[in-house]
Amino acid sequence: CEKKMVGNKEGRVYHLPILFLGIGLVLLIGLVLIADDETVTLIALGLALLTVFAAVVYVYIHIISPQRTFRRKLYTLTWNLHKFSIEELKDLYQEVYKLYLKLPEHKKANVYASVTKLREIIEEKMKAAKRLERMMEGFAEGTVQELQKKYEEAKKFFEQLPAKEQEKFQAALNAIKEKLERGLGQ
Repeated sequence: CEKKMVGNKEGRVYHLPILFLGIGLVLLIGLVLIADDETVTLIALGLALLTVFAAVVYVYIHIISPQRTFRRKLYTLTWNLHKFSIEELKDLYQEVYKLYLKLPEHKKANVYASVTKLREIIEEKMKAAKRLERMMEGFAEGTVQELQKKYEEAKKFFEQLPAKEQEKFQAALNAIKEKLERGLGQ
């Protein structure tokens, strides 16, 4: 079952505080424009600057901070492993790992297991691709029963691969399947 990624895991909506800060800023600027008293104007301008500062801090902490960027990339990669080729997976993992290295030590401990699990999954996909590649080289020889056994084993490795990698082997496996069907039908 394929899950769709919506915002983030907890379902929080990060744009609402920015919206409220924006509305507050507009109201404060409106107050500056209609205020007759200089003190009220200065207070409104000060509050407007404070609102802008709060918005910038909020955006940094919740949207562009290294921790948030790391978590977003890790989550995206983890849930979309099947969509990328092995080369793309390796490149994306390196990006995630570089972001992981930038995290403070106390944050690294919380996500080490996730990063390690991701690396292991990618390594398994790489191993499956290598095994399948080696198996394809030795498919020409053998009896129908041996060929059937090799085909079943190759099919297991094939199913572990991402969709883009499966495309590389699909034609060869189909040809072997047809050869087996012709051989078994005789």
